[in-house]
Amino acid sequence: MSRAPAVISLFSGCGGMDLGFVQAGFRVVWANDTDGEARRIHGLNLPGGIYAGDIREADPGDIPDADVLTGGFPCQPFSSSGKRLGVEDPRGLLYLEAMRVIRAKRPGCVLLENVPGIIAARMPDGRSVADAIAEDLRREGYDAEYAVLNAADYGVPQLRKRVFFLGVRGAFPSFPPKVRGCPGAAQTLGAILPVPPDVPDQDVIRLERATALIVPHIPAGGSWKDVPDRYLPQRFLRMRGDMRLYHSPKFFRRVARTEICRTVTANGRPDKGCNIHPTEDRCFSVREYARIQSFPDSFRFPALPGRIPSMYRVIGNAVPPLLARRLAEHILKTHVRPEPGVGLRRNRLFWKSHRLWTEKELIWET
Repeated sequence: MSRAPAVISLFSGCGGMDLGFVQAGFRVVWANDTDGEARRIHGLNLPGGIYAGDIREADPGDIPDADVLTGGFPCQPFSSSGKRLGVEDPRGLLYLEAMRVIRAKRPGCVLLENVPGIIAARMPDGRSVADAIAEDLRREGYDAEYAVLNAADYGVPQLRKRVFFLGVRGAFPSFPPKVRGCPGAAQTLGAILPVPPDVPDQDVIRLERATALIVPHIPAGGSWKDVPDRYLPQRFLRMRGDMRLYHSPKFFRRVARTEICRTVTANGRPDKGCNIHPTEDRCFSVREYARIQSFPDSFRFPALPGRIPSMYRVIGNAVPPLLARRLAEHILKTHVRPEPGVGLRRNRLFWKSHRLWTEKELIWET
């Protein structure tokens, strides 16, 4: 009996990467995350369990063998929105835990993900952290490369750049070509909004009082720079006094309906990014955030009482499922040789029987 190629998923989060691989015909045999809310959402939407312990305490002997290992190890040490402590942050070397599992399980293919800031970050010996990761994979017997991919080039309605490391045994690694016509009009905010009222998980975090005074004065396609002085707090006026230091409106940005959304982050508030609805004076809802990340509407994000911000966090930290699916399909086609009958045809029947997603929601291609 044939079987779908197996995936070990490390630092799984709420399941963005895992969903993409499942849609492409893989099966996740082991997943892990320490974030309780991320595990709750993962378990609600994806079959199988998720290991709740610290990956540093996981015994590789308890992890099943697999064809592919994936992992989006913590990005905060390298993110431009954080302190960028790099490997000086204890989380900055957690990729070594992925290497420990790789060394023990020896999957045929490895796919790791992080923010572009990891390329500029340095190891104590002066090497780029990205180069060090690729070199570590090569020492384990993989041909390894890394590339910066923009999710919008693969159909995701979001301009989101991330670094992907691909290691393959016995073959030169390659990344999928950009999807023809992307980015395009079908990826603009106007194409994915509004969300019908019967779609679940449309909670919205409330604007803080000071923010609520600013947002109504931000035009579509504009930012805090378009707000009259009388509505701005002193810190913004100080910034306006020396605009040479603040070239890009990375916060309090209202993306127009005709534009593709900028990168959504783990914080859904306007002062942390481009998180203002294009036509209403509010933040994006949880479901709108999920759509921007390419999650299907049937992938649930029910917030517990008082925990709405955690839904923005787990969505913002996820790998967009559609980008993950493009990567998984490419890996399945070029780097994994499944037995006859495995792949999209089997996967379509499998998921239909489990009634998790319809073919329309999965955006099946002919």
